[in-house]
Amino acid sequence: PHINVLAGLTPEQFKEVRGCLLTCILATDMARHSEYMVKMRAFASSRDAIEGREKTDRLFLMEILLKSADISNVIKPFPLAQKWAFRVVEEFFEQGDKERHANLPVTPMYDRQKQSPCGMQLGFIDFVCKETFALLAQLL
Repeated sequence: PHINVLAGLTPEQFKEVRGCLLTCILATDMARHSEYMVKMRAFASSRDAIEGREKTDRLFLMEILLKSADISNVIKPFPLAQKWAFRVVEEFFEQGDKERHANLPVTPMYDRQKQSPCGMQLGFIDFVCKETFALLAQLL
């Protein structure tokens, strides 16, 4: 509460920083993952230096860096990655349990009766992480 890193900004600067932060946070929404992969492929195929990029391109780089950090548990040392994987899977399963308890259709990915934690993690790595980190490596 005593530290406000944005305190010295003008109202205009504050608005710009806040907008950038919100945009970056929204980039972590997995509902938009395919959209980001399309953008990342196009971005990676252009060979321009990062320094020469437009402001919107630099914002996109910040978005994909935060998006990549958000899914980075899979590239941590195995004991830590395993702990986080089980936490995420348990959170999903608890959501499915709540859906079942409320007599709602259970989201297939959240159904502990039909999913395996290992299979879920392998799918996440294969369909989300591999390409994201490969494209990120091209950009950096």
